[in-house]
Amino acid sequence: MQLLQNPQVQQMVQGLLKQMTGGKSPDVSQLLNQLTSSGLGGQAQSWVGTGDNEPITGEQLQEALGTDAVTQVAEKAGIAPEAAANELANVLPGLVDTLSPNGELPNAQSLQDQLTKLFGTPSGPQS
Repeated sequence: MQLLQNPQVQQMVQGLLKQMTGGKSPDVSQLLNQLTSSGLGGQAQSWVGTGDNEPITGEQLQEALGTDAVTQVAEKAGIAPEAAANELANVLPGLVDTLSPNGELPNAQSLQDQLTKLFGTPSGPQS
């Protein structure tokens, strides 16, 4: 995943996933639950499934997660909220797809191990 080579994108993804759990270990399932409850369940489930990943726009992502959540992630990364939402919308489908190769999310420890391999740090972004 080329975008995940960008430290700024890594920081945004890690920050967003940690936000979903109130600062605990990053958890993709919380993100998927939020997207589903916001009417984007079809897209979110396509990322987990074995078929094609349905796209999501930055605007849809910002509406689903809330402006405050996206703004916080953007501020920590030093970019505009709209740019952060667009970057996240570009990377999240592929990330979730990578983390769920058999069409289902792994258990929490396996998920954490996979995120550590992708991002290179077990603890997420440093404040």
